[in-house]
Amino acid sequence: MPTNPPSPQLPGAETNSSTRVALLAFGLLGVGLFIVGYWRIFTQFMGYDDEGHFLWSLREYAAHGGLYDTLKTLYQPGYFVAYHFLQLAGLDLNHDTGRLLTLLSWCGTVMLCGWFSWRQTRSIGAGLAAATLTFVSLITVIKDPMHPSTLLMPAAALGAVLGASVRTRTRPLWFAGITATLAAAMLLTKINVGAFFLMSVGTWLAINSRKSARARSAALLAGLACVLGPYLLMRPQWPHPWVTTYTLVFACGALALGGALYEARQPEHGLRSWGLAISGATVIAVIIFIAASANGTRWSALWEGTVGVPQRFAQANMVPLAWPGGAGALALVMAAVAGVYYFRRNLPGLIPTLALLRIVAGGWFLATISKLTSEPTALQEFCFFYGPSLAWLMAVPLRTAPTPADRARLWLAWVFIWQTLQAYPVAGSQIGWGSFLWVPLFVAGWHEAVLLWMERLDLAARRGVRPAAAFVLTIAAIAALWPIGSNGYERFTANEPLGLPGAARLRLRHDYTSDFRILHQNLRLHAGSVYGFTETLSLNVWTGHRRIYAPTAAPGEQESAIAREILAEPKSVVVLNYGHMNLLELQGQSPKESPIYNCITQHFAPVFRVDDYELWVQRGRRVAPFSIAYLARASSEGRLQLQLTLEALPRPIAAVVLARFDGTHQPVLTLPLDAAQSWQLTPIALTGEAAGPTTTATGPANITQPARLTLEFTPTPDLLNAKGIEIRLLDAAGGCLARLRLGR
Repeated sequence: MPTNPPSPQLPGAETNSSTRVALLAFGLLGVGLFIVGYWRIFTQFMGYDDEGHFLWSLREYAAHGGLYDTLKTLYQPGYFVAYHFLQLAGLDLNHDTGRLLTLLSWCGTVMLCGWFSWRQTRSIGAGLAAATLTFVSLITVIKDPMHPSTLLMPAAALGAVLGASVRTRTRPLWFAGITATLAAAMLLTKINVGAFFLMSVGTWLAINSRKSARARSAALLAGLACVLGPYLLMRPQWPHPWVTTYTLVFACGALALGGALYEARQPEHGLRSWGLAISGATVIAVIIFIAASANGTRWSALWEGTVGVPQRFAQANMVPLAWPGGAGALALVMAAVAGVYYFRRNLPGLIPTLALLRIVAGGWFLATISKLTSEPTALQEFCFFYGPSLAWLMAVPLRTAPTPADRARLWLAWVFIWQTLQAYPVAGSQIGWGSFLWVPLFVAGWHEAVLLWMERLDLAARRGVRPAAAFVLTIAAIAALWPIGSNGYERFTANEPLGLPGAARLRLRHDYTSDFRILHQNLRLHAGSVYGFTETLSLNVWTGHRRIYAPTAAPGEQESAIAREILAEPKSVVVLNYGHMNLLELQGQSPKESPIYNCITQHFAPVFRVDDYELWVQRGRRVAPFSIAYLARASSEGRLQLQLTLEALPRPIAAVVLARFDGTHQPVLTLPLDAAQSWQLTPIALTGEAAGPTTTATGPANITQPARLTLEFTPTPDLLNAKGIEIRLLDAAGGCLARLRLGR
């Protein structure tokens, strides 16, 4: 019986008709994934509001330039230069356009991964499944729109897939030039991600040197880097258990894979490859530096921002990884299996056994799909925690002589394993961004193993059996996408558009929509500048108010300088984000010990609070809390008084409805403004002081200027839970004129 599976048809050898069918299939899938992604990314908002920070920073850079001097940032100039080009072309960067760009990046990345799998397997079903599973593994991209990694995801995928494509066409110079240029662009966008990609490129070029002695030396140095690299990167946290496990998993997986790279090497790279690689990297670096310099960034600041700032961030910020039990043991077992493969190659049945292990590992991966309904990140966590240990198994050639397709898969695996290091020091969405390449690697390796065993069992020639692997992958992909798509559709259809400037398309959960509309209204009326503690920069983007900042202060004095700037602005408004403050405290940080927080509590007073957000103004300043209602005991026994602070409304109020604040808006109490319901109306100034006499009347209330509307009514038991109540003002036709929240 044969022990080697049939070699897949090499990329480029496919017929025009099969390519057209594949393009059509990928196009249709891309449209479907775009729709699902649209439902999800436009219905998600994270309380820590990194999105607002990115948008505000990009706008400030376009308006004023001066990276690292007037604009402090953790990220490298390539990020700002790339988006500045789009702004110069006329694109207004806001929440709507930023999320669309992120969605395009997400979909483009998964299409590249799917295309790679199709070219490896020659199965359209397998390619579409790979794209879909990659899409699911990157689901946390919805949490961080406009993050620099939304540029780096497609760059890493392009480097892995395009590099594999030119590699299979035996174009070493093109490979060196393309991958090194991408590495430089990534390095100058987010230095750690680019450095890991650059490590992949450099070691590959060296191992595939035309000089065999150099190749051996390069392989030894690469092996040393696999062991020392993660240790040196994480040395400040050594020997915490999560760091030692991280180092063990990476080192075992990288060493096992490095052996396969060395065995499959070809003498194809010499001085011309290195020269083209260095030239491409230099050109892109010069373009980025010149563009940043032309927009007011000092050359000396570029070095500090590119190298110094990331080092300090890694030392001061840490989100440890919670490694699952057995991850370290799996790494050691797979390293031992790799050792058997390298040193006992002639063992009978070794190749079929490796193929069987691939099938079992693939089944384990597919089994995690069942967890997606309760653990939406289950796929990406498998890719990250177990993918490095299994990368060698999925990539090692199952033939005596490695084919170009085998080497293409080895290249993608090598890129993948180095990218997994980007989860240090902050292990959040980086888990998904650093591990998504496992999916196309798995699909290609698993599909090959299934074909090998079908041939051994003499099933490959039977009609309908050969597509079995693609069918299994397709069913798995549909099962993985279903909970994400159904959840997104439910959110998108249940939620209403936010409707704020630059965020009209967002359909957030009802509490965020209510909070942000009320905050936006009051900031528009009362604020000269807005400072969020901590990060609420989306409010600055939506209102257009400047953010108080002190960019030229020394790091130790910056917060004190910001506090002085806040006090110097008479109409400064502070928004406290208690949700983010609590998160920082859980992570071991103490935002309440900041000089800024002390300044706020000493010199500012709260006006109102909605959920996790509280608006403060300087002590002694009076402002009216618009769209806030207050319940109080009336003078009449057993009755309640409801006081509403309103801006002018387009039509008279015909009814006041107290409804449940749970997204259903189910009425708890309806108060028709008819002849039986009297009310009082007092015109007010923005300070909340009366601007005219109070009138008492019945019937519909016409609000033509800022006013305070007061009415009495008999309460119901449901009103005891005032936190869950929203006030809706309806016109005669039942249309909603305004929505208010109860103040506290």
